[in-house]
Amino acid sequence: MNLIRTIPKIEAIGRWDIYEGDVVHRGDGVVMHGLTTVRKPMLSIEEHNLVDTTGKGLLLDRLFGVAGAGAALTQSGVGTSNTAAAVTDTSLTGQVLVVFDSTPTRSGLTVTTITTYPTGTANITWAECGQFNAVPTLFDRIAPIGPFTKTSAVSIVLTFATTQS
Repeated sequence: MNLIRTIPKIEAIGRWDIYEGDVVHRGDGVVMHGLTTVRKPMLSIEEHNLVDTTGKGLLLDRLFGVAGAGAALTQSGVGTSNTAAAVTDTSLTGQVLVVFDSTPTRSGLTVTTITTYPTGTANITWAECGQFNAVPTLFDRIAPIGPFTKTSAVSIVLTFATTQS
């Protein structure tokens, strides 16, 4: 008898929706400028991630309730390094961290997190991003992206769809 082992795979797709001016993500997929104007992104960028070794350890610790397991993921971050993602990554270069807009949601085997970077935040050249817990421990990293230089003229809504398959 042949036994086939299936190794679970976890991955995320990061999407950056770039908007002119300040916006508010309502949490239902609608992005608003002011109270009445629905906004459409000027540009959208989408990339796949790499879960790093520290992130895999964090996942296992939380799954099995290992003592001292790190806190849940609560924020995303962006940085300036365009070096390719590697499993040994532990941080982002010049990282700017922002808490998720709301509690992550799960549908099937996909968890979605959304973070809004308003006009006054993370005005750097974005070349990498990832998700973090409060420690902060880097869970995953997407690099290189862009690069895209964010200025105070735009807001960016960063959405991660993390899937277990």
